[in-house]
Amino acid sequence: MEKLIFRTSQAELPEDFGSNTLTVLMYCNSDDTTKVPNLFVGKKLPHKLKQLHANIPSRVLDFLTIALAIVTADTFVLRSNSENNWCRQMHLDIALSDPSFWDGEKDRLQKALAFLSGDVWDFTFTQGNYPFKFSEKVSRRTKNHIDFGLPDCICLFSGGLDSAIGAIDLYTSEHKPLLVSHSYKGDKKHQDLIVKKLKKTFGKDTVQNLQLLASPTGSNQIPGVRKGGREITMRTRSISFLAFGLLAAASLRDFQSLFGQVPEDTIDLFVPENGFISINPPLTSRRLGSHSTHTTHPQFIEGIQKIWNNAGFNVRIVNPYQFKTKGEMCRDCKDFDLLKEIVSDTVSCSHWKRRHKQCGICLPCLIRRAALVRANIEEDSANYERVNIRDAYDQIEVRDKKKDDIKSIISFIKETKELSSIKKKLIMSGLTPEEDRRAYLALLQRGRKELKTLLNREKLKVR
Repeated sequence: MEKLIFRTSQAELPEDFGSNTLTVLMYCNSDDTTKVPNLFVGKKLPHKLKQLHANIPSRVLDFLTIALAIVTADTFVLRSNSENNWCRQMHLDIALSDPSFWDGEKDRLQKALAFLSGDVWDFTFTQGNYPFKFSEKVSRRTKNHIDFGLPDCICLFSGGLDSAIGAIDLYTSEHKPLLVSHSYKGDKKHQDLIVKKLKKTFGKDTVQNLQLLASPTGSNQIPGVRKGGREITMRTRSISFLAFGLLAAASLRDFQSLFGQVPEDTIDLFVPENGFISINPPLTSRRLGSHSTHTTHPQFIEGIQKIWNNAGFNVRIVNPYQFKTKGEMCRDCKDFDLLKEIVSDTVSCSHWKRRHKQCGICLPCLIRRAALVRANIEEDSANYERVNIRDAYDQIEVRDKKKDDIKSIISFIKETKELSSIKKKLIMSGLTPEEDRRAYLALLQRGRKELKTLLNREKLKVR
């Protein structure tokens, strides 16, 4: 089992922790050269929190801390070091302001994470404090204060096609969301391009984007057994994104009180994701369980929502597109002309960071391309490294005999001709509410049809 110890003060880090333990300093830089941690996370977050000048509840900070710890472990504990090259066993020792409460949520958290990443998670929560000093006298005139006005909801905004549609639909519906981004290197560029066009359409003061960054990084002191880079599967990435949204919602509630508004009983946190990829049915038998991503799957979201409810956060996670395909999201976008203008600025590819260009043939790329065909939106072919899907299939998956997403989608389409087969895929994807089963089955059938139409158009005859 891999152990990681997380503290917000370097003085609280242990001096003797053994070869199978990593020490992680959170929210701050090293100030003691005699006791250098292995890893850092969230170093830039305190500056953003001070600029917000909002009094964030301690339990919200605790959830943020837990989320950052999870993402750090997911990044630096390599699956290749596990017995089966996938399932890792990790013990996270985290300092929190309210450890007794989180002890009561430990079992629920571990189950949600096991479903999300396919790993075995264990936690020890200890007493700790945060190095944040919030201003007692908050004012819009405070120096370096970030002024987002008074949004009425929060919307996660990644720079992808789904999140762009989510933002457009909210603004067009006369909502005033605060867009919250995890501004990974590269993603920020696309987020900024989209926000610029949203501001041009809906107003500079109306469109506001809070960009935050977890940024887990390593020092030169990582034990040699962990050399080999970072883990690229990153199944837990959505929990830090949700934590940033929760942080924004807590800030919004604080400012509603400050400026004379009655805080909403419940603040909506919108998570725009098409229902097909949210369910993410296993395309083949190799993609069972966490081998298919579960970042917004209803089972995971329900687990996190229960934890939030128990913590008294009064923030509701909402996916307004849970029963829509990506093609239907595009087709029904409430400002279709703006979507067509923005689409080339969005990124959907799961591999694009390798060369900073969308590959064109991974599952997210293929679902994107099928959606744009469904909505009759023409996209610049220069957006993709592999434009011709048939050629890519012949060269990579037939000639070189490499298993990839095109062949998996073909298998999925062939294996799900009958409703009973679709039902099996739905069951294998994870738990869904009984009352929603019929709607999910219909959703997966429509998503299958979109993919089939794309492949047939690309001269890959699939029946």
